[in-house]
Amino acid sequence: MRIKAASAVIILVIVVLTAFFLKQIPLLKYSGSISDLIVVDDAKEEVADVLLESDDEQLVIMVSGDDLFTISGLTELNRITGMFERFLIASKTVAEEAPADDKNASEPDREYPRFLTSVLSVTNTNIPKSNPINDRNFDVKTRMGCKYAFQHAEHCYERLIIDPLSQIKYFGDRPPVFPNFPEGWFEESVNYLTHQTFWQVMPQDEFELAHFIKDASQPIFNRNLVSTDLKHAAILLTVEENASFDQESIISTLKQMVAEAGILFKTTIVGNMDLQEEVRENIIKDSRYFVIISLVFLVISYGFSFRTVRGVLLPFATLMIAEIWLLGIMSLLGYSLNIVLYIVPVFLVAIGTSASIRVLSHYYYHYAITKDSLEASLAGTREMAVTVLTASATTGFGIFMLTLSKVKAINTFVFLCIIGLGIVTVLSLLFLPAVNNLLPKPSVVEIDPEKQRRQWKNFVGFIIRWRRVLLSSFVLLCVLAASGIVIIVPDNDLTKLLEKESVSLKASEELSRNLAGTTVLTLIMKSWPGHFVRKDTLKKLDKLQQAIQQSQHIDKATSIVDLIRFTNYLSRGGVREGAGIPDEQFKINSHIHFLENLKNEPGFKVSAKQIDRMLRTFASTDYSTIAVSVRANTTALQVLKAESRFIEEQAKMFMGDEISISLHGDILNINRAIENILYGQTKGVILALASIFVLILLVFFSFKVAILCIVPNIFPIVFFYGALGFSGIGLDLSSGLIACVAIGISVDNTIHLLIELRRKLRRTYETHDAMIHSMNIVGTPIILTSLVLAVMFSVLCFSKFQVMSNLGFLQSATMLVCLICNLVLLPSVISTVRILSIWDILTRFYQFQPKKAPVFANMGYLSIKLLLGLGKIVNHRKNDFIVRQGDVGDEMYLLVSGRVGVYLKRDGEDHLIQKLKVGALFGEMAVFGKMRRTATVKADTDVELLVIGRKFFDSAAWLYPRACYRFLENVVTIVSKRLIQVEQAMGYPIAENIEKAYLFEEIEDITEME
Repeated sequence: MRIKAASAVIILVIVVLTAFFLKQIPLLKYSGSISDLIVVDDAKEEVADVLLESDDEQLVIMVSGDDLFTISGLTELNRITGMFERFLIASKTVAEEAPADDKNASEPDREYPRFLTSVLSVTNTNIPKSNPINDRNFDVKTRMGCKYAFQHAEHCYERLIIDPLSQIKYFGDRPPVFPNFPEGWFEESVNYLTHQTFWQVMPQDEFELAHFIKDASQPIFNRNLVSTDLKHAAILLTVEENASFDQESIISTLKQMVAEAGILFKTTIVGNMDLQEEVRENIIKDSRYFVIISLVFLVISYGFSFRTVRGVLLPFATLMIAEIWLLGIMSLLGYSLNIVLYIVPVFLVAIGTSASIRVLSHYYYHYAITKDSLEASLAGTREMAVTVLTASATTGFGIFMLTLSKVKAINTFVFLCIIGLGIVTVLSLLFLPAVNNLLPKPSVVEIDPEKQRRQWKNFVGFIIRWRRVLLSSFVLLCVLAASGIVIIVPDNDLTKLLEKESVSLKASEELSRNLAGTTVLTLIMKSWPGHFVRKDTLKKLDKLQQAIQQSQHIDKATSIVDLIRFTNYLSRGGVREGAGIPDEQFKINSHIHFLENLKNEPGFKVSAKQIDRMLRTFASTDYSTIAVSVRANTTALQVLKAESRFIEEQAKMFMGDEISISLHGDILNINRAIENILYGQTKGVILALASIFVLILLVFFSFKVAILCIVPNIFPIVFFYGALGFSGIGLDLSSGLIACVAIGISVDNTIHLLIELRRKLRRTYETHDAMIHSMNIVGTPIILTSLVLAVMFSVLCFSKFQVMSNLGFLQSATMLVCLICNLVLLPSVISTVRILSIWDILTRFYQFQPKKAPVFANMGYLSIKLLLGLGKIVNHRKNDFIVRQGDVGDEMYLLVSGRVGVYLKRDGEDHLIQKLKVGALFGEMAVFGKMRRTATVKADTDVELLVIGRKFFDSAAWLYPRACYRFLENVVTIVSKRLIQVEQAMGYPIAENIEKAYLFEEIEDITEME
C-alpha cells in the first residue's frame, strides 16, 4: 500500500506541474532571426564614428519597369516613395520642408505607425543639379547652381594656393580647421545656390529629364539607388532598431503598402527582415507539421515495439508530458522557437523514446517471469535506474560538448536539450513505474523465449565465428570513410535556411542582378588625420574600388572617392569626361570645405543634412578613418572567406602597409560563429569521447570496458564525417549539431549492452554464453530504440529548410550505423578481448577477497583494483615447482587458491619450512632486484596464482605512486615477519642484513619517485 500511495503522490505532482507548464505554452513565440541566432560574444565591433545607423535594420523596396525613368515614371516613383515616408518617426520629415505641392501634404500622420528612421530614393535625396538647366531663360539668378558654387570655392583656394594658411588642418577626433579667408569671401559660394539647385521637384520636360538621369546615374548612386539600365530603382528603408512594433507587424504593414504601390510598376520588398519573417513562418509550419508526423510515428513505433495499449499510451504520455514541461520552461525563460531551438522538441521526442522503451521493456520482461505487476515494476526500475542514468549522462556529455563553439544560440540549444533529457529521464524512472504500480495487470503478447534465444544464439555464433572478417571489414570501411574527411568543405550558405522556391530569396537574387546584393561588408581603413582626402590617397582608393568590383561576387563598392568624383562632376557642370578625382589638391580641399560648411546655412538645412550624413557614412570627422561599403551577392561561407581575403589583400597592395585595415559585417560575424561551431564541434567530438570514456571508467571501473564502449562509437562518427565529404553536403549549421549528439545517443546502447553483459558474467566466465544472454534481454530494445530514433529524426527530412532536411537525413543514417556497430562491431570486439578484470575473476570465480590478503592490508578498493590491473593470473598443477632455490627471478606470487609448501635445501635435502594458504605472498625478495631464490616453492594442490613482476613496480610507481607506496609497506612488513619466522625455525640468521638493506633502498627509491 505504501508503494501505491507513493505512486499516487508522484502522479499527482506530475499532473499539477504539467497543468502549470501547459498554461505557459501559449505565450511561447516564434522567431526567424538569423543575426540574433548566431552571435559571437565579440561580434560587436568598434568602427569609430564612421558607420551611421549600423544597428538599424535595412530594407529595400525595388521598383521595376521599362518606363521607370520617364517623366510619368519618376512621378510614380516619387509617389511610391511618399507612401513609405508616412512611416517616418522624425517629427519633421523631408516632406514637411518641401514645397506646398508635396506628395504627402494631405496625409494625416496619426493614421500610420511610425517605425522608419529614413526613407531614401532618387526622388527625395535632393540630388544636386550639375547644370543650371534653366539657362535657356538667360536669367542670371537661375543660372546660379552647384557648378558656380564649387567653382567659386575652388577659386578661393586657388588664389591662396601658395599661402600656408590655405591648407586645411586636421586634428584627431575633431572637425578640421579650415583656412581663415577674408570675411565673406568663401561664404559667397553659397550665394550661387537656390532651392532650384537640387532636384526637389521631378523633371517637367524631356530636357530636364535628360539632366536628371545624368545626375542620378553617377557612381555614388549607380546600383545603390539606380540600376545601370535605368529599369530599376531602390527605395532604402531604415527600421528603428528598438521599434515599438514587432517584426511581424512591420513586415505585414510594409507588404501591404508594397501591394498598394505596385499599380504601374512591379514593386518588391527585399531585406534581412523580410527573410527572417519568411523563416519565422516556415518555422511555424514546420513545427505544426512535425507535431503531426511525430505523433503518428510515435504511435506506430510504440505499437510495433509492445503491441499492447499500455505499451503505446504510457511511453506516449511520458513524452507528451516531457514536451509540455520543456516548452513551458522555454516560455518562462523567454526563449523563442528560432531556426535552431524549434528542433529541440524533435530531439527530445527522439532521445526520450530510448529511456521509455527500455524501462517498459524491462517491466514486461520481469512481469513475464514473476506475473506480479508491482514486483515487475520495482525490479525493472531498480535494474534500469543506473543504466538509464548513465546513458542519459553520456548523451548529455555528448551534447554538452557543442558549447565549445561559444555561440549563444548553440549554448541555449544545449541547455534546453540537457533539461529535456533530464525531464524525460526522471519521468521514465518515476512516472512510468508509478502508473504501472496503480494499473491492473497488463496483457502481454506471448513470445517464445526459447525461439528468441535460439535466434540470438545463431546471431552471436555468426558474429564470433566471422569476427576477424567483420573486424577487418569495419577497419577497411573506416579507412574509406576517413578518406572522405579530407575533402570536407565547411559551408554556410544562409540561403539553405530558406526553401528552394523561396519568394524572398528570389527577390534578393533579382535585386542583386539589377542593383547590388544585400550582403553588406564594410572595409575600415585607419591612418593619420586628413590622410584620406589627399589626392594621391584618393586615387589609390579609386583603384582599390575598381579592383574589388572585378570580382564576380562583388556588385558594388562605394566610398568617399565616389563623393569627391561627384563633387568634381558638379563643379564641371555635368561634363562627364575628366570628372574623376581632381588633379589639384586645392580643388579637393575646397570641395571638402564647401560640403562641411553647407550645414551651417539655414536655407539648405535638409540638403546639407543629407550631404553631411553621406560624409559621415564614408569618413570620420577628421578624415583619419574611412569606410568602403562593399555589397556582395553571396552568403556562402567559403566564398565570403575567399572574398574577404581578396578584399584585404587588395587593400594592402593598393593602400600600403602603413594603413590599418579591417573588414566588418554582420554576415562575417555570422560566419565566424558558424566556424566556431564547426571547429568547436571537432574539438567537442574529441572531448566528448574522452569525457564519456572517463564517465564509463568510473561506472564500470575497467579500462577495457571503457575502451570497448568507445571503439564501436568512433566508427559512426568517422562514417558521418566521411559521408559529409563524399556527399558534398559539407560542414554547415545542421551537421555541426550531429556528431556530438550522435556520440551520446550511440553510447547509450553500448552501455545497456555492456551492463547486462557484466551482470551475466558475474555468474559465468564464458563470454559466448554471457553475450547470448545479454542480447536476448537488451538486443531487441537496442534494435527498437535505434530504429525509433532513426524514424523520429527522419521527421526533420520533411522540413521546409534544406539545412534541417540535411540534418534529418544525416542523423537518421548515423543512428542506423550506430545500430550496426552496437550489434555487430561491439560483439566482435568483445569476443576478441576479455572484458573481465582480475578483480572480477578473483572475486567471482575463485571467491578470493583481495581486501583480506595481508599484502593489500589497509588499502582502499580503488587502490587494490588499480594495482591488480597490472598483474596476471597463472595456473599450476599439483606437485609443480613454482620456484626453485638458486634460480634467478623477478616475480613474486600471491596465492589465490590451493596450497603450496616452502622448502629450504640443507645438507643436500629439501626441508619443509612452511605451508602457505590462500592469501599468502611468496617470492617477494626477487622483485626488489634480480636475486637467486632463497627457497623452493612447490604446489601441494592445483593452484591459481596472481603473478606480480618487477615491471609491475615500474608501472605502479609512475601511475599510482600512493597505492604503490602502501603496497610496498605491506610487502616490507610481510618480509620482516617471514625473516623472523625463518630465523627462529632454523636457529640462525638468514641473508644477514644485506637483503634487508637492499630492500629498504628500493623502498626509498620508489618513495622518492612519488
